[in-house]
Parts: sequence; structure tokens; C-alpha cells
Amino acid sequence: MKLPNDFTPEEYELFKFLTTGLDEPIDTTEIYQLLPDPIDKFLVCYIFEAKYTRKQAEKALGLSKTTIWSRLKRIKATIYRYGKNKHLL
Repeated sequence: MKLPNDFTPEEYELFKFLTTGLDEPIDTTEIYQLLPDPIDKFLVCYIFEAKYTRKQAEKALGLSKTTIWSRLKRIKATIYRYGKNKHLL
């Protein structure tokens, strides 16, 4: 059994349950450990996990659109390198 390339978190949890018999939720603590800046951690949680918009993040943090954009770009690069090193991509 193989997962598709565009699997959702729910599909991944079901796959893990069917292959190992363990019912473990997806753990994102490793991603937060990669980011030393608390604002970056907030952005990951606020935008990617809580599904708020970038515009709402701008208002919540009082930062400019450019600052949010550059931080997200840096966060995505960090997570991409992590995924590449762990052979997740």
C-alpha cells in the first residue's frame, strides 16, 4: 500500500493506522523546533494550522505585508530543507 503524493493529514493518519495498527495523530513539534523565532512559530500556527489569512496575520502582529511575506518565504525554505533531508519530499 502506498500513499499518493498529495495526501491529506487525514489520509496519512488512516494510512498509518492501516499499516501499523497505531492510532497516532500527526505531530508538528519537529517543525516548530526548526524555528527559533517565536513570531515565525506564531505564523506557522496562525496561517497554516488555524487557516487564517496573511492579511489577518498582518493585523494580529502589526507587521507589514512585505515582512509577513519574507518571513513566510524563509519559513517555507526551512521546512523544505528539513523535508528534503528527511526524504519526505
